[in-house]
Amino acid sequence: MTRGRSRGRVICSLYCNRSAAYLETEKFQDALRDAEKAVELSPKWAKAHYRLGMAYFKMGLYTDAATAFYAGCELAPTNKELSDMFRLALETGKRAYAKEQAEAAEKKSE
Repeated sequence: MTRGRSRGRVICSLYCNRSAAYLETEKFQDALRDAEKAVELSPKWAKAHYRLGMAYFKMGLYTDAATAFYAGCELAPTNKELSDMFRLALETGKRAYAKEQAEAAEKKSE
């Protein structure tokens, strides 16, 4: 491993960890920005995709979250946390969509 590559992984880890800290403090936009940077720096690291998925999920962007979790699952197919979050994002997104549709139909009938 070259020195530059090692430095890049450290920087990616820092972005990932800061994204996690932002998630804990409910600074979701900041978490998203750092997770996007982590994925950009290390696109083959499943944890970076997990952080990206979590930021999207917490923001209520379930399709984007599912996409990020799926990308992580492709890289780490045995990672249960990623696959569980992928399923949860899909299910939550479906429920949110159904609720929006029901509310829209109710407004139309008023």
